[in-house]
Amino acid sequence: MSPKRLAAYRRSDPYASPWGCGLLAVARRKGARWYLGAMNADNARDMSLPLNFLGSGRFTARLWQDGGAPDQLREDTRRVSASDQLTLHLAASGGAVAMIDLADKEKRR
Repeated sequence: MSPKRLAAYRRSDPYASPWGCGLLAVARRKGARWYLGAMNADNARDMSLPLNFLGSGRFTARLWQDGGAPDQLREDTRRVSASDQLTLHLAASGGAVAMIDLADKEKRR
């Protein structure tokens, strides 16, 4: 599923998804750090979230999402920008979270 937009403001807003699809993603900013959360209902699926809310620069995303089994967690760190999409692999009744910060090089500018 690829949402048309991800609402990302100082308050928490769900992205535009069809009512009853069993999928929710929210982005929230505090200071320069972004927090992203996603929850899924009954069926496992991939979800692609546009990161166009980030603004200019390069960012480091620390991501925690469902692993191969219900009791496993997969952790990943990657460089992203506003032109990227973050693809999340959500297990049935699973979810994912991310913290997104300016990359070290960008912080010094």
